[in-house]
Amino acid sequence: THRCDEQDHLQVPTLTQEQRITYTKAILDLSKKRGDHVLESVTTAELGYLLVFSGNSLLGTELAYTALDMAQHHDNAQALGIIYIDLAACIEDSSKRIAYLRAGLAASERAGDRTLEHRPCSTCPTSSCTGMCAILLCTMPNAAMNEPLK
Repeated sequence: THRCDEQDHLQVPTLTQEQRITYTKAILDLSKKRGDHVLESVTTAELGYLLVFSGNSLLGTELAYTALDMAQHHDNAQALGIIYIDLAACIEDSSKRIAYLRAGLAASERAGDRTLEHRPCSTCPTSSCTGMCAILLCTMPNAAMNEPLK
């Protein structure tokens, strides 16, 4: 059995929330200057997500909805998947959250994005899945956890 030593892994610098927001705004500005509407929509959603978790729920949620509107116009399935997942994290209403997560999964599957693919998870106490199921488990009330994904 191989045990990883610390030097086996690339060290990723830790950013503060303020730095994450600053860099995301810089990427957003660059995407606008380059006319990259797909990147602009995804970065807008990511900025919204960051703002919600920094305490600015109103602006963050507004940005996530703006990103969704942008993405529906360019119809890039991978971008839509990312944006729906970010939007779900910004929403308190659990039924809307679940709907957005499912829409995100469907869009990601259409795009061939395997990030949210269902994979068996032997360590999960609910015998659930990683990927989308892990997101659902983190955001759904216990009663809804047994509802199958459609």
